[in-house]
Formats: sequence, C-alpha cells, structure tokens
Amino acid sequence: MRNGSFRPLLDRTGPRFGLFSMEFATPGLPLIVQAAGADFLVLDMEHSGFTFETVKTLALVARGAGLPMAVRIAHQHPNEVSRALDVGAVAIMAPLVSTPEQARSLVAWATYPPAGERGIGLNLPHDGYAPGPVKSKTDTANANRTLIVQIETGAGVQHADEIAATPG
Repeated sequence: MRNGSFRPLLDRTGPRFGLFSMEFATPGLPLIVQAAGADFLVLDMEHSGFTFETVKTLALVARGAGLPMAVRIAHQHPNEVSRALDVGAVAIMAPLVSTPEQARSLVAWATYPPAGERGIGLNLPHDGYAPGPVKSKTDTANANRTLIVQIETGAGVQHADEIAATPG
C-alpha cells in the first residue's frame, strides 16, 4: 500500500490542484480525482455527513492509488484527530485554529509518544495493516503525517505568525 504523503506536495514549487469534497463520497472518488490530474483530495467532515467509515473507505482507495488525502475534522478533539489518522488520512485539516496553544494540542494529538499524545493503534489502515516493530511504525507515522490549520477568526489572524511557527 503506497503512502500518498502530502510532504512532496509541500516541497514542490508551483501550483497544486485538488478536490475538496463535501457531498460526493463514492468509493471510486480518489481514482476519479487522480484520473482528472489532481494532486490531492480533501474530505470535509465539518460541513458534511461523512462518517469515519466513509473516510476509511476513501482513504484506503486513495492510499492504494498513492493519492494524498486530507480529512478536515469537524472539531478540535484528540479522538477526531487520531481516528482520522488511524483510518488512513495522511493529513489533518483543522478548522478554527485561533491560538498557538490549539496548534500545539493538534500536533500532540497527531503525534505518537514520546513526542506526542496519540494513542497507539497499529495494524490499521494508516500502516497498511502490516506487522512490524512498534517504534519503527510510530516513527514512520509521525514522519509521514501532515497537519494543516485553518485560521478563520480574528484571534487566529492576530496569532497567525505564532500558529505558523508551531513545530510539527
């Protein structure tokens, strides 16, 4: 199972194109997006009826195709972050990030110990259901995940530089 990491997209110069989906979630969507020439897919759980089961189905197809897929979580909560990553998202998009403390919490929730607080869940979609040493798997997961924050409030604008400077 290929990873489909966002990291190469972030390192590349020039425009990147993707689909932000709020209504359309057929299992073939990642393949359709890829065939159309898009670089990534974002599934929006904040403004849709998408469940984690929907995310898991599409994440497995996206990973198999090597298409990076982000999940826009509905709430800033450790369970939403870890579940989205566990079911196969390679990136989390968090809405309404207004403070550097919120950004630091998101990083901690998305990062396995000892650097973070993410609960250990292995042999799941995020690691291709593959066996292996725990440390190797958690190090790989930490290195491959991407966090995207959305600054959507006045407080977020005031703290934008501090939020952007948050490690991780």
